[in-house]
Amino acid sequence: MTINNKTMADLERKAALSLTDTERAELTAQMNAVLSCLDVLRTCPDCPPAEPSATCTLRTDQVLPSADRAAVLTNAPETDGTFFLVPRTVE
Repeated sequence: MTINNKTMADLERKAALSLTDTERAELTAQMNAVLSCLDVLRTCPDCPPAEPSATCTLRTDQVLPSADRAAVLTNAPETDGTFFLVPRTVE
């Protein structure tokens, strides 16, 4: 398949493009180059996907101690002793 002047004019109209003659010729050449690459790919034989060679092992979960609540709350601008206090943002 190739892009000719009629096809390019139709594509230009459908895409709402206004190309100069130079741009139109350049774009036509680029599109034909892409289509020729696709033609080469069409000649390649279909191959089934390869089986994975190794299984994926996931890391094990580890329970770690949390940060000390009192130490964290000392950095907060306002607290109630248990939680951070933040300004109301939604009325």
